[in-house]
Amino acid sequence: MAASFSSISKRELLAYFNSPVAYVFMVVFLLVTTGLFMTPFFVAGLCDMRGFFSNLPLMLVIFVPALTMRLWAEERRTGTISLLFSLPLSSKSLVIGKFFSALFFCALALLSTFTVPLMLKILGRPDPGPIIGGYVGSILLIAFLLSLGMAISAFFKDQIVAFILALVAGFFCFLSGTEFFSTFLDSWVPGLGSFLRASIGISSHFSSFQKGVIDIGDCIFFLSFTIIFLVINGLTLEGQLKFKIRKGFYPGLLLLLGIGIFLNAIVFDLRLPRFDLTENKIYTVSSGTKKVMERLKVPINVVYYCTSKDKMPTAMKEMSRDVADILDEFSKLSPKFTYRVVDPDNLTQKERDELKKKGIVPFSAQTIEKDAVNIKLIYSTIALSYLDKREEIIPQVVPDSLGSLEYDIVSKIFRLTMKKQPKVVLVAKKKEISPQMAMLLQRMGQRVPNGIDKYSTLQRFLESQGYVVLRQDITEKTPIPEDASALMIVGPNEFNKRQLYEIRRFLSSGRPVFVAVQNYEFRYTQGDEGIEATANRLSNNINELFEDLGIGLNDKMLFDKRSAVLSIEATRQMGLFTAVTRIPVNFPMQIKVLPDTMNQNISITSNLSGLLYLWGSALKVDDKKLQDLGIKKIMLFTSSPESWLVDYRPIPLKKDDVTAPGSGLKSYPLGILLEGKFNNPFGKKGVPPWPEEDKKNKDEDKDKKKEDRKEAKNEENLKPQKARLILIGSSQMFTDDTIPALSNGPLILNSMDALCLGEELIHVRTKTQVQRFIRDVSQGEKLFWKAFTVFFVPILWITFGIFRAIRRKRARELCSFSS
Repeated sequence: MAASFSSISKRELLAYFNSPVAYVFMVVFLLVTTGLFMTPFFVAGLCDMRGFFSNLPLMLVIFVPALTMRLWAEERRTGTISLLFSLPLSSKSLVIGKFFSALFFCALALLSTFTVPLMLKILGRPDPGPIIGGYVGSILLIAFLLSLGMAISAFFKDQIVAFILALVAGFFCFLSGTEFFSTFLDSWVPGLGSFLRASIGISSHFSSFQKGVIDIGDCIFFLSFTIIFLVINGLTLEGQLKFKIRKGFYPGLLLLLGIGIFLNAIVFDLRLPRFDLTENKIYTVSSGTKKVMERLKVPINVVYYCTSKDKMPTAMKEMSRDVADILDEFSKLSPKFTYRVVDPDNLTQKERDELKKKGIVPFSAQTIEKDAVNIKLIYSTIALSYLDKREEIIPQVVPDSLGSLEYDIVSKIFRLTMKKQPKVVLVAKKKEISPQMAMLLQRMGQRVPNGIDKYSTLQRFLESQGYVVLRQDITEKTPIPEDASALMIVGPNEFNKRQLYEIRRFLSSGRPVFVAVQNYEFRYTQGDEGIEATANRLSNNINELFEDLGIGLNDKMLFDKRSAVLSIEATRQMGLFTAVTRIPVNFPMQIKVLPDTMNQNISITSNLSGLLYLWGSALKVDDKKLQDLGIKKIMLFTSSPESWLVDYRPIPLKKDDVTAPGSGLKSYPLGILLEGKFNNPFGKKGVPPWPEEDKKNKDEDKDKKKEDRKEAKNEENLKPQKARLILIGSSQMFTDDTIPALSNGPLILNSMDALCLGEELIHVRTKTQVQRFIRDVSQGEKLFWKAFTVFFVPILWITFGIFRAIRRKRARELCSFSS
């Protein structure tokens, strides 16, 4: 058996490489697959192969039938099939030998795309899990398509017919796995599309491999059909090619296909083991989740209210299973965690009314029924209850939110088990409205607001994660609450002496402070030579606040060659009309911070994809002074090594300003974390008075001075407690327009979680942040990598083919000469 198998495999492999068809196949396959990937690659700059593997199944559906069409059809057409059966070989040996030779050839073609992961490794830090998973899934998919094409090829003498039928069959299996096609079929025959997607859809079973997850169910799908098609291939040879017509051949063929289809339909709904290959185990329960669950002392009861599968839209039919899988993993971590799945349609109207009072209501989901778009009302909501506290609700659990569901559940549990919710005091002034704008609003009959709030999204961001946000200024009437968990200062603020004292007193008491402030903002205008940028100095005295620590903001403007392109509004005259258009601008103060300049050893920044450090300032850090004070400094992130400083000038920036100098480029600190005991330098000479006190009557003034002297005496007796301080040199990155950019939002959440709650929630949240970018690449490098990735290996194969053809020609000439 082994000898016959190896002889057939060797014969087939030699046939591949002795024919120019193999080299044409290899070269065209590589040019198409790598070319499609590289065309938009540098536009997005993502350091992963998702785009490659998302296109690959369809490419294989087209290319593999071109390879299998000749395997049996050509043998029958040329009559060599009779020669094969005259040999002492079983049909099993023939089928397996041809299959593995074709699989080896296709695997060789697939491995020839090694230039793609090699490029990613050099240009960035890709996650190896999805790359390995993608290649494993591709081999299994190739085996599936090869066995399917061979089984079809065995029925026909005409290669074209075999190619077309294998292509149609493969394309139907591909379409059956897509959400669009399954939704379309379900709209006409309910359940048919979902059944085909589970039982024969190759794209739906391939998707987990793209993510870096080896699912046993998906492996069973590809391997089971590969074996079934190979068995059918062997039976075809026995029954037709040897002309031993068996009475039950076609019923047996249908039985085998039926077994494969229904087996995989059943396996699709089973909870089988899977292996998470991703670097940060993003599809496995995190260590932070385990720590939170281990601390549970009192039971947490979870109810998932979900509409039954048959009433769900096609895209959500597996929601009950997917959510139950996640909840089941939680229940394994702690016996205190229990869950159940409830269909609200099975409840009484009174029970549904009770759910409505809790905020558990159906929501609209789009579905397609008989070519018409309809709306269904469905339930998919999670409720968590703990002791006598109010139930926490996770509304509208949909497929897109499954990636963050672990964090949603853990954060709810974490806050349910806390004695009190963390309270954050947010000091972020609103921008004053100009008199001209106020007058315009009044003329239009509109109410003039008391300022423009640029940080409303930041406040909502924190509140959505369970923080109680108290937005206020620091005044005598609105002091910092004693029960505040953290103080957050964002944006330009000119603090008086008493406010400086109150901020440092808060820090000295052992409570954390987060500060994000910058020295400049920029205005874009249309100039003679295009868009111009003009700097405007902002008023703040942060340097005075932290002067004793040796930290603050650099007075010069910070520029970096690693910049991001922004889109700004501009007016353009088009005949009689004025149109508002968006123009891309790229200035070096639009700084982009990538993972290579972030601290990967601290949870705050370890898994962020990038930051838009818009108009930010460089930080001044006196390491010696911090060391003398016994304060530990942790660098969070810096600018790139190609940064420089420019003196401020209130005129439009010149070309020399925005052009990097030939020397003196270096990286500058942009964000730091300090840990230690912080003294309050503003209370050494007594408590500074509030500015309003000068206007008070004398009696009140005397009483207040007595209180201040008493407070100052208490201040002297108080010893500073260990606290944490985060200083970031950009507040613009947290405004409404900029906080959604890259990982600006996760940075603020990670920072507040680290300051107020601990590391566990950060580890859970950062699991979902897997988007990675390549480093900055010059135009010359882009051209090189495109040429290398697309053409290098095809040129090697062409060279090898020519070399082999020349050797074979010389060998034939020697044979003819000797004869």
